[in-house]
Amino acid sequence: MLKKLIPTYFEENIYKINFKKYYKFGYRHIIFDIDNTLVIDEEPVNKKILKKINEIKKIGFVCSILSNNYKSRVKKFADDIGIKFYIYKAKKPRPDGFLKLIKKTKIKKEKTLYIGDQLFTDVLGANNINIDVILVKQLGRDKHFYIRVKRFFEIIIEIIYLNRKKNA
Repeated sequence: MLKKLIPTYFEENIYKINFKKYYKFGYRHIIFDIDNTLVIDEEPVNKKILKKINEIKKIGFVCSILSNNYKSRVKKFADDIGIKFYIYKAKKPRPDGFLKLIKKTKIKKEKTLYIGDQLFTDVLGANNINIDVILVKQLGRDKHFYIRVKRFFEIIIEIIYLNRKKNA
């Protein structure tokens, strides 16, 4: 089980990711989580994220959004940054939303990269369907209590992982 919670890559945040490098690795589709990955929890699109998404698209990536949030939040966010493929109320870590997006974009899962900030939804979900995943640090404090509780357990898992890696 612990193996399913280990991301393929770790990055500080999306602004520090060298997307050209990942394009050279063969990825062509990036699925993004929204809250605390692209913007602080529940914040709207800002100029900085809009500029970054446009840079990523210019490299050649197809971008999409997969979120457990409601339709109104996800649709408006996707529309505001010019992303036409999105799934709301995805029920991550279940595979359904990931697979629907991959089918919509018609890009093989081997060429798909997922970017998110949570182990129990984002990393586990991507690993459940065997797509590579970048874990980024959360951008801000979670507004929902249940997510803050999950973060506590994520910290414990990260400590266990780092200790195992150090002792290996």
